[in-house]
Amino acid sequence: MADRNKGAPEPIVIDSLETFNELLETQSQTKLIVIDCHQEWCGPATAMAAFWNRQWLAIESAETRLSLHKLCVNAPGVSEEILKHVAKAGAGEGIRMQSQGCKPFFIFLRFGGGVAAVDGVNAAGLNMMLDLHLPKLVKKKKEDE
Repeated sequence: MADRNKGAPEPIVIDSLETFNELLETQSQTKLIVIDCHQEWCGPATAMAAFWNRQWLAIESAETRLSLHKLCVNAPGVSEEILKHVAKAGAGEGIRMQSQGCKPFFIFLRFGGGVAAVDGVNAAGLNMMLDLHLPKLVKKKKEDE
């Protein structure tokens, strides 16, 4: 578990179809999954690290509601199968990254499928998608004694 005072944890790398399927089947049921899709030669959106850290610190119980991931769409070992599944789960948008230069593409997943996508480093768009799709905070009820 990440130290909340230090900001967002390092995004988890999606490097196999098994990792992606496990993510869809388990975490997407309770969390909003955000995947930073990028080209190998330009890397993940490091310019967005401060944004994600601010969001992580601002979201109450972020560790139970949000999960950050990254996918290098043309890295060795990332098969076409993974890209097809990411594209399918991301409403068909993820596969487009292969021809977009160094512009990142963010896919939002919930309940086993894509709910939104944001093209490029767009803090306003990412904020809007977080507001719309972040799971509501579930407060535990105090038991009467």
